[in-house]
Amino acid sequence: MPVGKHLMAGEWVAGEATFANPPVEGDVDLFPGGTLEHVSAAAAAAEDAFWSFGNSPRSDRASFFRAIADQVGVRDDEITETGKTETGLPEARLNGERSRRVGQLRLFADHIEAGGYLDRRHDEAMPECPPLPRPDLKTVRRTVGPVAVFGANSDRTPSIRRFLRPICYQNMPNALRPSDLA
Repeated sequence: MPVGKHLMAGEWVAGEATFANPPVEGDVDLFPGGTLEHVSAAAAAAEDAFWSFGNSPRSDRASFFRAIADQVGVRDDEITETGKTETGLPEARLNGERSRRVGQLRLFADHIEAGGYLDRRHDEAMPECPPLPRPDLKTVRRTVGPVAVFGANSDRTPSIRRFLRPICYQNMPNALRPSDLA
């Protein structure tokens, strides 16, 4: 059963205004609409999360993505059934999409642990370099803050998360139930 609320800073929040989301089969669900206050609160929560999550050890971030993949696997039948009811897509297609997503999450976890995305570089000092000496230069890529995505489908979420940024995310209305479950 869908929660039907917005998840912000670990709390489920509902607005007063709702909209109907009629699935292909079954009863119509009502979901809360977002307000400007919700968007502001979500952006502030993402900024707060950036400082802790973005600076956590790579092993912790990789474990986080693997835990998400594990939980999707635990709820696979429920997610597939809900997706069939809401979208009318065949079970085989939904199972394939879910398996692809779980695989992506595990690959992102491996990518995070390997650290290649940091693009670390070290150019050693060259004191005799004409016309001026070159200093010792070290660079590493770092995230700079949260990302906001509105109206994107769920295919983009892991791609954004792989850059290790907390996100404000608005899902497409035709995939609300599976998103609630995941």
